Amino acid sequence: LNTSIYVRQTSGFLLRFSALEGDRTRMLLTLLRVFPEEVQLSKVGENRRNEIRNELACSGTSSQVLESYSNDHDMIKKVLLCLSAYLQNPALSTDHLATSPLLTNVFQILAAPNAPNPLHDAATECIVSALIRAEDHGAHQALAKCLQSSIYQLHGAFNNAVAVEDMDKLQNFARIFVELAESLLEKIVNEGSVDPNSMGSMYTLELLLLLAGHHDYSVIFQLVEMTFNIWYRISEGLFSFEDDQHIEKFKPYVIRYLDALYRHCRYDTEEEGIPDRDGDFADFRLKVCLNVGFFFVQNFVFINIALSFLFFLKCLHLKMHSMLVGCSQNGTWDETEAALFIISTVIGNIVP
Repeated sequence: LNTSIYVRQTSGFLLRFSALEGDRTRMLLTLLRVFPEEVQLSKVGENRRNEIRNELACSGTSSQVLESYSNDHDMIKKVLLCLSAYLQNPALSTDHLATSPLLTNVFQILAAPNAPNPLHDAATECIVSALIRAEDHGAHQALAKCLQSSIYQLHGAFNNAVAVEDMDKLQNFARIFVELAESLLEKIVNEGSVDPNSMGSMYTLELLLLLAGHHDYSVIFQLVEMTFNIWYRISEGLFSFEDDQHIEKFKPYVIRYLDALYRHCRYDTEEEGIPDRDGDFADFRLKVCLNVGFFFVQNFVFINIALSFLFFLKCLHLKMHSMLVGCSQNGTWDETEAALFIISTVIGNIVP
């Protein structure tokens, strides 16, 4: 990497290595994974660094290994890790990858209910790397659209992981959903489109609400915690809008999010005795209190985003009013207590 005596030395080395007798696939994949990392860390001039990146970008990737070793999980994992490193190359043109069978295979692994967790982890790393690369929508629009449509189809796979309580896969899906929202957040805030084919589609928020909809509070916090910053940035982004009709599009999603927190903060009515103040559930409620208060209230006050704060309070008022009315008519004590808990969480964090 440190010498530029030979033109296309890196790609030439890979070609010579692959031509050796015997199956050198595993070692070749290791080299393809290491080279992008080494070129980033090596003490070489920027011109030489860009030269190597261009060589590696032209070397391409292929689904041939996946086809030849479809039953070898270790080999498939190496391919995915190699692709993940390949995607970190800023010289990479992703148009070919967007239509490549290789990317389709990655999503098939993610959607497969019997995929081993190490393989699922590697596929997740690959998609997260692709989403980070696709944040530049102008340069990687084809990849961004392909990722968006494919991730939308993981809804069913997420539900399957919920059904079997596979926490590792749930966390992987959460990473992918959150990274997609991060990548498309500006377009979502600016467009608020109902068209699922639009990059500003509100369906991305549906995926975030999937994370909040898990039935087990011991699991839900780990998933929902990953989304707090997204909801904060949505409110921050809406500050620049004076179009009430546009802002109204987001209210149902915020209200449903509050509803999910409300449901998970309810005490178990079948539990006997005084609730344990040091138990897991008490710890969960404390974390909800701290995070809701910090992200939805204190940040808004400190940075003086008054309109965003009012937007959240309107959503809160609508949801809490419906909760309390329902509780007063036919609700149970735990429903009323949870509604008051959410209200007090917000009010208690308002800075005068």
